[in-house]
Amino acid sequence: MYRGDRETIIGGGEESALTPASLIRLTHFPVPPTLQPFFTTSFMLECDERDISDTLPAAVGYLAIVLEGKGSLRFASGRTDAAHPETLLAPTNAAVGLEVAGPLRMVAVALAPLGWIALTGRDAAQWADRVDDAGAVLGEAINRLGDELRAAWRAGRMAAPDLAAAMVADLATRLAPIDPAHARLARTISDWLSASLDPALADLHAAAGYSPRQIQRLTMRYFGCSPKLLMRKYRALRVAALLQAPGLPEAKIAELFNLFYDQSHLIREIRHFTGRTPQRLMVDRDNVLSKANSLENYTRFKPNIARIPGD
Repeated sequence: MYRGDRETIIGGGEESALTPASLIRLTHFPVPPTLQPFFTTSFMLECDERDISDTLPAAVGYLAIVLEGKGSLRFASGRTDAAHPETLLAPTNAAVGLEVAGPLRMVAVALAPLGWIALTGRDAAQWADRVDDAGAVLGEAINRLGDELRAAWRAGRMAAPDLAAAMVADLATRLAPIDPAHARLARTISDWLSASLDPALADLHAAAGYSPRQIQRLTMRYFGCSPKLLMRKYRALRVAALLQAPGLPEAKIAELFNLFYDQSHLIREIRHFTGRTPQRLMVDRDNVLSKANSLENYTRFKPNIARIPGD
């Protein structure tokens, strides 16, 4: 549905208008290679509007320090959680609604599956699709870091890249050791996802060196969901990223659509994980989703949890 120049969605039983993408800035910063197994990227999210509404795609976990603005996140279950000055967002398995009283300035670090466990020690599936005060999980030192970075930003002593680098450096000191066998399994799961947009569970079972029950348990612990749901999530996200690529041939579009049972299945899956319909993705490629779930996510950032096959 549409209202004027503002896109609208139906979520949680009510209609919500989305802030035009042209008003939102998302800037990524590189993570040192030695930390890429734990952090996929760091970034700054900014918007000067007083009332901000958006929908974020399903994703890995994040740790964010809010420099300015107050907001809340609405999950697929219908629950709404207030964001904190230092917010820990667990891995999400559906699109998340974002409502902010702006202006908004937020610096964040995206946590790879190994990073989530090394930093929090929490079973990702048990904590999925929720936010917490990062200080309550990681200790009050995280709240003090937030206070220090906000003060430095307000005084003009630190720009966005410096803030992101300081966050990454601090979090790196908090990482607990990871079982090497679990790290290998996480890489095997990522390779399995990357081999196809629609990988077969039997291929993962053959490659993992674990029983199906162990694979299920460890995938949920590190990635936040079962292997089957993980496959669905990254099938939808990567198809969405490809559909937004300019000049996509009709034959490729048909190939992507054929990954789903039928049109209704396609629409449900894409909308569930991205908050947009396939038609909307293809009509409006200049939106926040095109930045938050771009092809670059599956090519440039390391580790790629699910690369585009053949990349």
